[in-house]
Amino acid sequence: MPVPWMPIVYGRTRRVDRWWRVLPSSIDPEWARSSVSAVVRGGKGLAAGPRLLLARDRRLVMVGGAVQAAELSRTMHSDGQRELYCFVGWVASADAPVPSAEAFERGFVTWAGPVYEHWMALDWDLHQAQLESVRDGPPSDPPWGAEDEEPPARAPGEPGAGCYAFPEDQRSLAWDLGRSAVAPITVIIGLRSLHDVDAARRLLVAAADVPRPMSVEIAPPAPRPSPGLSSPLPRPSPGSSGPLSHPSPGSSGPLSRPGPGSSGPLPRSAPSARPAARGGSGPASDLWGLVGRVQPSAEPGAPPPSAQGSPPSPDEGRQPGFLDRIQRRARTMFAPRERRAAESPQPAPEPRADPQPPVRPPGGSWPATHLPPIERPRSDPPEPQEPEDG
Repeated sequence: MPVPWMPIVYGRTRRVDRWWRVLPSSIDPEWARSSVSAVVRGGKGLAAGPRLLLARDRRLVMVGGAVQAAELSRTMHSDGQRELYCFVGWVASADAPVPSAEAFERGFVTWAGPVYEHWMALDWDLHQAQLESVRDGPPSDPPWGAEDEEPPARAPGEPGAGCYAFPEDQRSLAWDLGRSAVAPITVIIGLRSLHDVDAARRLLVAAADVPRPMSVEIAPPAPRPSPGLSSPLPRPSPGSSGPLSHPSPGSSGPLSRPGPGSSGPLPRSAPSARPAARGGSGPASDLWGLVGRVQPSAEPGAPPPSAQGSPPSPDEGRQPGFLDRIQRRARTMFAPRERRAAESPQPAPEPRADPQPPVRPPGGSWPATHLPPIERPRSDPPEPQEPEDG
């Protein structure tokens, strides 16, 4: 009795740039994302032909391929502006027999076409608000037969850790190493060039430009996933309750739920310390250290803060900030001017007697000295006239 396999479909629709169509609920979403990303690579080079994948983790095995959508469907292969690519595969338990490289190369397009047509047709013309979450395809018999699952004539053994590259004519050897492996491994065949490999993992590849089997050192790439290749996480785990909590800033793990008995989301990681300013020590460096100038000295004769007898400030012991340094600089800049103004002699003000109201003599009139002056309108002097000629 054949072992049931579950479908995986990755590809965007005509209207919406969302890529995961079918993903089994039992699969690790991060393993699925990294495995599919390693073979899809944003659709680069797929015009030359499909790239095939065999991947294992501790529980499951996945086989599939990245291919131009036009090879699987006559109608669902373009969004109107560009040709689309996709990934179609199958997942089963780790002990399931895997077809040989020759059989999988020969029948992949024929087997993947009906799977792509069935699942993509459900979402192809829907708008974003109409799209449901990622679907969970039911297990079914694999499209290949028992004759395609014949084990290799000679067990190649367990491959070592690291990345190994094989010539294209030895791709069956790399595939058979993945078929018989027990530990997690990823095998990719159908590459045009070894430069198309951009993953640091336990990896076996077969490329057209590799002259002989060799060990390859691959530097970890910058995190640059293909469109839509974020971890799917389409469904909460069975029996769980509550919303998913977001990861801390700078963390690389997937979203996770708070543990039992926790009362809130996961704590955020502490922000990294900023580098110290030039000429100072730590974030409390003085502003003058940033510009390489000598800090002005304190006012001469000023008593130390400990001798002033003022109550301690609530900000005592606080590291000075930018505004504190600017205010200290302003006080230092204008203190000499204020001190000079305070030390210069000021003329004594003239004493002013309070004016007494005049006393009107009884039965008399106001003296002329107490009458307000009468302002007469001023008239401009006449302009001199020129004498007439006599």
